[in-house]
Amino acid sequence: MFETLMARVAARANDRAAEQARRIAARLAEALPGDVHARTDAEGVRLTGRGLKRRLALDPALKWTMAELRE
Repeated sequence: MFETLMARVAARANDRAAEQARRIAARLAEALPGDVHARTDAEGVRLTGRGLKRRLALDPALKWTMAELRE
């Protein structure tokens, strides 16, 4: 009985995590510049774009967008 409960809780947690990742990706798609893309995968939300590492460090708007999502 306990194993069944644990399996249900784990499945629900995975569903909630996937839904949260979709919500974050949707918010990012609205807020990010057109050449930076957000998509969900098995590990969460993945950002892609040219020079993204440098831009995350130097672009204030992009940095603030990411900081707002952490809260």
